[in-house]
Amino acid sequence: MCIRDRCSNTYKCYICVVYCLVQISCCLKIVWNNLIKQFFKAFLINWGIFIVDFHNKIVDANQSACDLVEVDYKQLISMNIFSLFAPDTIEDAKKAIEIIKNDGFYRYESKFQKSRGKPIDVEISAKVINDEQGIFQIFARNITERKQKELALLESQKTLKRILENVQTGIIIIDARDRRIVDVNVNALQIIGAPKEKVIGSRCFDHICPRKVDECPFLEIEHGSEGLEAVILNEEGEKITVLKNVTPVMLNGRRHLVAVSYTHLTLPTN
Repeated sequence: MCIRDRCSNTYKCYICVVYCLVQISCCLKIVWNNLIKQFFKAFLINWGIFIVDFHNKIVDANQSACDLVEVDYKQLISMNIFSLFAPDTIEDAKKAIEIIKNDGFYRYESKFQKSRGKPIDVEISAKVINDEQGIFQIFARNITERKQKELALLESQKTLKRILENVQTGIIIIDARDRRIVDVNVNALQIIGAPKEKVIGSRCFDHICPRKVDECPFLEIEHGSEGLEAVILNEEGEKITVLKNVTPVMLNGRRHLVAVSYTHLTLPTN
């Protein structure tokens, strides 16, 4: 085979390889685009999308947006965007829209008023998509259920706090990892004789326990202890004999010695 034939065959092989690589690249691009489309379709399925002009008129919307406010598409188009907000949130909505127009992006929580008069909590994320034509886009989704759960949790925490503050024993909550006091009730503060801001964040063995760092009898307990007689230190350095009830629990993913309660106080001892 002459050199020319060899070069010709090499060149043909090179062309075939390049062609195959181009085809593979095109296939990968198609697959990638489809994946992106599927991702955004799944991501945006619960988001209502409103296209709004700088005169605050809705010029387009997706079906999720219509379902969100319970308004037909034909009726929704040309509506003023502020007509979707609950009356007590309109002023805040106007301020938010101005921020969007000036800064190009804004995200906050508000309330929409459904056509049947029932308000819903919504999370809003908006951005300008065409500054020259004065068009911005609003993504909104219903977060009413989440807000209700947050409110229920907050009320539960307030109720628990009231119980802890009114129970007739001293209760201290200690982070078992670093031995720092994370919460304390009024009765415990009276026993310790120090203000709350000084007690919170202090280490239990530095502030209330006369034992050494590696001598804590409660760190390794699994099911709690009841009625153990122990000695604590008050702010004056006096030793006070008490009965300790310690219960280990998990809070926010960390092990705590919760409801470390001091009951049946005796007189200070020397």
